Amino acid sequence: PPPPHHKPPPLPAPPPTHASPKQAPQKLTPSAKTQMARTEGLKQANIASLNTLPRNDVFSFRPLPDARSDTLGYGRVLRVGPGAEFEKPSLAARAARDGDVIEISAGNYPGDSVVWTKNDLLIRSINGVTRLDAKGTRLAEHKAIWVVRGDNIRIENIEFANARSRDKNGAGIRAEGNKLHIVSCYFHDNESGVMTNNGNQDRLHIEYSEFARNGHPSGQAHQIYVGMIDKFVLTGSYVHETNVGSAVKSRARKSVINYNRIVDEKKGRSNYSIDLSNGGEAYITGNIIQQSQFTEKYTLITYAPEGIRWNNNKLVIVHNTSVTDRETGHFCRYHSLENV
Repeated sequence: PPPPHHKPPPLPAPPPTHASPKQAPQKLTPSAKTQMARTEGLKQANIASLNTLPRNDVFSFRPLPDARSDTLGYGRVLRVGPGAEFEKPSLAARAARDGDVIEISAGNYPGDSVVWTKNDLLIRSINGVTRLDAKGTRLAEHKAIWVVRGDNIRIENIEFANARSRDKNGAGIRAEGNKLHIVSCYFHDNESGVMTNNGNQDRLHIEYSEFARNGHPSGQAHQIYVGMIDKFVLTGSYVHETNVGSAVKSRARKSVINYNRIVDEKKGRSNYSIDLSNGGEAYITGNIIQQSQFTEKYTLITYAPEGIRWNNNKLVIVHNTSVTDRETGHFCRYHSLENV
């Protein structure tokens, strides 16, 4: 260390600088002015598109009850599992009333298919994951492991596997009601992961869920299939290794697909990663999207391949990472520009 009261030597003076002479501003050619105007126009259009992105785009579902009050905002609590009031979910479904909470103890419930007809239900697994394996068994109404016909239903932490039907589109969940919210569920090795009906007022919201190896060699079943409903939201989910068919296929009036990983990995054979079959309003933001060399259609995002069906049509694609393992193909393809 320097001795006390030591003053460092003064720094040498910087060398003199010689300012370069001022240059006259360069005149722009007409073509350069046109290009600058076009660039500024595109910039403003992009800003306008960003401003139209949905903010807090979720449905007004009831808040999830906390551990201190399982009945907050709901009715009765029906418990399912070994030693509980109901041995399996299908028995609880028959006893349920509008507004009930169905809590299913973690474990395996093979071959137990259910039709949920009541409204305003919270159905969740507790103390782990509830596994519903349909291998070798008949589905509810030959459609799905769970057919959800009630309105405003929330399903949490359930695993759906090995659904097969005579129509080759057996689903983990068949959504036939309005406002279905699926959270932290796992769909694998089904012909369809989640499938909806056509209902102009219906809404489907999926978040923090995983879809793996769903599909059928016919190409007519998909990991997620959304019919002509009002609104579809997919957020924070992992959709991978599609077994032919599309990873995400939506005919909804409005589709919001944000912050997901939608990938074939090495062995997936998706037709399309995201198929917006009939146009509509679509917002695709912050996703990782990837197709393998075995993909069937060579296109990651396709818009209106089956024609425009809605009055308002818009496609906004922002801040995604798109990768194809093929040497040729399309990252995004418009099949119709009518009214878009």
